[in-house]
Amino acid sequence: MISLLWDRMLCAAGAATVSALVNNHRIRVPRQLRRSVGISLADRPGLYFETPAMIGLEAVLEAGDTAFDVGCSYGVFTCLMSRMVGPAGAIYSFDANQDVLAWTRRVVTLNGLDATSRLIHACVGESTAGSVDFFHVPGAHSVASTRNPEIRAFHAAAVPLAVPLLSLDEFCENLPAQPRCLKIDVEGSECLVLRGAARLLAAERPHLVLETHGLEVDGIGGSVAEVCRMLEALGYPLLDLASGEPVDSAGYARRYARQIGYLLASSKINDPDTVRRIRRCYLP
Repeated sequence: MISLLWDRMLCAAGAATVSALVNNHRIRVPRQLRRSVGISLADRPGLYFETPAMIGLEAVLEAGDTAFDVGCSYGVFTCLMSRMVGPAGAIYSFDANQDVLAWTRRVVTLNGLDATSRLIHACVGESTAGSVDFFHVPGAHSVASTRNPEIRAFHAAAVPLAVPLLSLDEFCENLPAQPRCLKIDVEGSECLVLRGAARLLAAERPHLVLETHGLEVDGIGGSVAEVCRMLEALGYPLLDLASGEPVDSAGYARRYARQIGYLLASSKINDPDTVRRIRRCYLP
C-alpha cells in the first residue's frame, strides 16, 4: 500500500521536472528532489556530485559493462553509471529504503534508462536468509537510513522495518553477465556486503568503488580494518579516492577508522596511466 501511494504521488508530480548537468552528464530529476539529492542545478561542467566516487567510477567503468549500484538512494548514480556503460551495458541498483527506491524508479524513467537499469528492493548483506531490521529515516534525511540502530540518536523518527536480506553471491548465480564493477555506499554495512560477495570477489575480481563509514560500521558488523584485510587477502591494490593516491590497507584503515572514506580497489591501480588520470582530477 505504501509503495502504491508513493507511485501515485510520483505520477502526479511527473510534469514538474528540472534539468541538471551532473558530473558532465545531463539528467532530469523531479523538482521535489532538486535539494534532496544534493546536486547543483547550475549548468557548469566538471565533477561536483559525490566527486570521489565519480572519479573512481570513471577510472574503471567501460562501455558494455554490467555494474552494481549497491545503495542507490535517489538514483543519480544509477543514471550516471548507465550513461557510462551505454545501451550495451546494464546497471543493477539495490536499496533497502523502499521510498528512495521509488524515486530512483522515477528518475530512471525520466532519463529513458529503463532498458539498462534493474531495481532491487533488498538489504544487501552477508547472506540471503529472511529479513533484517532496517532503520528507515523519513523525509529529506532518508539517505541516512541504515541497519545501525544507533541512528535513532541522531534521527529520532527513524523506524525499523523488516527488509529482505540478499547476498550478492546468491544474486549473481543466475545473472546473464557478472558485474565488472561494484559501487557500494551502504551507511556502515559495507563489511557485510563484502562478506556476502566472497565468491564473486574471488572468481570475478570486479572493480570496487567503496564508501567506508568508520563510525557506523561498528554498530552493524565488522570494521574498516576488516574491509581492508579482506581486499588485501584477495590481492586488490587500493587507492584513497579522497586524495587520489595509492594506499596500503593498514594505512587506509588507520586514516578512516572514525570517519567516512572513499576507496578504490581495482587491478587498474597497477596501471600508471590510470593513476595519472585519477591524480589529474585533483589538480586545481
